Amino acid sequence: MTPDTAEHAHPGWYGAVMSTAVLAIITHDERVIWGAEWLDWLAFALLLTTTALALVLAPRYARTMMRSGAARSRLGDPDTGSMLATVPAGILLLAGAWGTVGPIAIPAGAALTIDAVLAVFGAVLALWVGMLWSTSTGRGSKGLAGVNGSWLIPPVCTMLVATAIAPLVVPNTDFADVLLLVGYAFLGAGLVMFLVMMALLVARLILDPDLPGVLAPTMWVPLAPAGIFGIATIRLTQGAIGAGVADPSTIDMAAVLAALGLGFGLWWALFAGVDLARMRRTGTMTFQPGWWAFMFPPAALLLSLLGIEELFPNDHLKWISAPLCLALLVLWGYLGVKSLRRPTA
Repeated sequence: MTPDTAEHAHPGWYGAVMSTAVLAIITHDERVIWGAEWLDWLAFALLLTTTALALVLAPRYARTMMRSGAARSRLGDPDTGSMLATVPAGILLLAGAWGTVGPIAIPAGAALTIDAVLAVFGAVLALWVGMLWSTSTGRGSKGLAGVNGSWLIPPVCTMLVATAIAPLVVPNTDFADVLLLVGYAFLGAGLVMFLVMMALLVARLILDPDLPGVLAPTMWVPLAPAGIFGIATIRLTQGAIGAGVADPSTIDMAAVLAALGLGFGLWWALFAGVDLARMRRTGTMTFQPGWWAFMFPPAALLLSLLGIEELFPNDHLKWISAPLCLALLVLWGYLGVKSLRRPTA
């Protein structure tokens, strides 16, 4: 691939990294719930796969990221510019995956070190991309007609800093208060950004409901912040309790907040599903890298459900989550095959 081709690669390819990383964490959490040890090794295999994906795809974006002018130009595209935030989001998810799944096969200290290094790099990159996107979007905006679900990716990226930090809290009790402060701060910033962007998206859908087919997958993105907010709140609260910073009773409030996010995500899934069915009937949906948006958002929602299930074991939730996990594995394989057939999009 020539440098020029790499620089103009579709900004959504890192959605594959995000999806594979979150699937590794989900598989690990299913192992905790079911006690099936073979799921640990499937989770680790997925972790190695997402690490390889992150390294292979990195050159597609390295030149753009290292040149603020090129990054600003890419981010200024109101339709797909925000998808460039999938790069720091993928790195942050990879960090959290190493912190959660890595200790299965390598020393915990090494896995947590990888988590910490990637978390710092991903957080800095998330702030830089977020600031550039915020300042670039207004200049290239088409008004509400330019708003779409991908505008929620930067808020998701900000929230993911909390999930990358969470595994580091208990092993580093001397710095637990600082880590928790940073984690909650990023989670709060992402939540505020989500609420603002969600209001814009709803206004756009009311005033101009016809979303182009190429942007159809972005209708699924609102599920992601709903799920990430829930699981991040649970994991940070567990870390605070484990480090002796918070009272064990606070975990109940974390579960309540996660359930609120889960409720919104399920409602939006029904709403978006109806709209996507309409688009599919019109034949305007063709495969492109943005289709990975069909994978990560529902996976984030399932991750939140698994967090609630872990806190309050329930046979009904247990039998709901297992087939959903299997469905995500099938979807991951389908999208992977489709992506391999179109490697230069």
